[in-house]
Amino acid sequence: MRRESFLVGTLVLVVASLVSRGLGALYRFIVPILMGGGAVAAVGMGLYQMAAPIYGVLLSASATGLPSAVARMVAARLSLDRPRQALGVFYQAFLLVALVGGAAALLLFFGAPFYAQTIAKDARATLTVQAIAPAAFFVSLASIMRGFLQGLRRMTPLAASQVVEQLSRVGSIVVLVVVLLPYGIEWAAAGVSLGATVGGLASLLYLVAQFQRVLREWPAAERRPLWERGALRELLGLAVPISFSYMVQPLVMFIDALVVPTRLHQAGLGAEATALYGYLSGFATPFMVLPTTFTAALAMNLLPALSELQARQDEAGIRRRLAAGLRLTFLLSFPSAAGLLVLATPIESAFFRAPQAGPLLAILSLGVLGISLQQVSAAALQGLGRPLFPMITLFFGGALKLLLTWSLTGYPSLNVKGAALATVLAFFLAGSLNLAFLHRSGYGVPWRQLLPGPLLASSLMGAGVAAFFYGFQFLWQPLGRGGEVLGLALAILLGMLLYGFMAGRLGVVQPSDVENLPRVGPRLVRLGYRLGLWP
Repeated sequence: MRRESFLVGTLVLVVASLVSRGLGALYRFIVPILMGGGAVAAVGMGLYQMAAPIYGVLLSASATGLPSAVARMVAARLSLDRPRQALGVFYQAFLLVALVGGAAALLLFFGAPFYAQTIAKDARATLTVQAIAPAAFFVSLASIMRGFLQGLRRMTPLAASQVVEQLSRVGSIVVLVVVLLPYGIEWAAAGVSLGATVGGLASLLYLVAQFQRVLREWPAAERRPLWERGALRELLGLAVPISFSYMVQPLVMFIDALVVPTRLHQAGLGAEATALYGYLSGFATPFMVLPTTFTAALAMNLLPALSELQARQDEAGIRRRLAAGLRLTFLLSFPSAAGLLVLATPIESAFFRAPQAGPLLAILSLGVLGISLQQVSAAALQGLGRPLFPMITLFFGGALKLLLTWSLTGYPSLNVKGAALATVLAFFLAGSLNLAFLHRSGYGVPWRQLLPGPLLASSLMGAGVAAFFYGFQFLWQPLGRGGEVLGLALAILLGMLLYGFMAGRLGVVQPSDVENLPRVGPRLVRLGYRLGLWP
């Protein structure tokens, strides 16, 4: 049975996630322009973000825990050469998620008026919630198929389905916003929501075709599923806590949607409340989430890899794989956070003409570290068969987020900055508690080996990028917005080169790390020596 290696699978997922996130960033850039920009677009994005968090929370219940549980159970059974049992797990999960996803979609659609009027405090959000409701069903079914492919370590079709979903979503959003905008900003926001439904359906149809293709590779005798007694109980026992642990990000967004508009109104901001919420959720938060593309792909591949090693009781292999995963987490998250911190206001100004969102992004840039730690540590615990603890850390992180958002957002001088700070601290708490539990379980983090190098290289990179962009700002400032975009692009390119050079010179990245990359690895090593990356 063909499988992809850990490194190849992770790279495929990273590339697909970059394309998907790039398309997502593209629509977030284009949609405000199509809506007219400025405060009007902020209102439209605010209305959309009032629908997205509640959709994300309901979707987490049906499309995150079960697929991850399927991936773990399928990987464990295949490592013991039990393909029929693995297929039986998939079919049971598919039937179950069809019921849960359908119920979530109906709840979201018929509960939209109540949510919009009593929680979101804006009746116009009813349309955006109802338009996104069918996506809960389509995406739930697609996610179960992805969980099966994840357990098979067949990441290429899984990754391709993500690209198909985003292409369909972005294309439909652009068309729908243009068509619906003349009817009002609330209709344009509903068009953005409806794009999620179109993308989910397209991804589901693609995955059905890929599932049939994978099954044709199996011997005929192994295509008959074997329904194990107790498999459904095991599936639910894993899925419920995993669902809660995956809800950390949409739950944080939901808390913002629940608390921030209310507290802003109570602080006396009135008509500004929806626009301020749009700056936070529509303009700043997407840039915080974007760098976690890498660690999300890493976490997705780490879960079945650790499940296989645990099924074979390979303790040494588990420690090596976990250390490698955390090392990659630090290598990728530190430079991303540093870049967003020093370029926050230019990014918001260049993309959305909203420099007001710059201070929010500067605060949220530190959240990249917390999200990355939470993603990878939760996936490690789930892969090792300990999914309950990430659920507990979610409770503490969510409680801290709710407490701080309620208290800090009520100050007019802080307003949405308080919600941004609460988000950062909540993710750090959840990730840190997960790492503490891994340490108590015998899988400690070698901080002295993993942390200093990426921290120093990222700090030097951030200082260099800031000096370049702000020191030479007089060159592109007279050129207007186009010059600002050019300067930003040059600063980002310089940051990538600086970090690569410093990571090589400080020994953070060794030639052996690069050499293992498929096909291009040896060539990159030779190029690195010529450029002086390694002494």
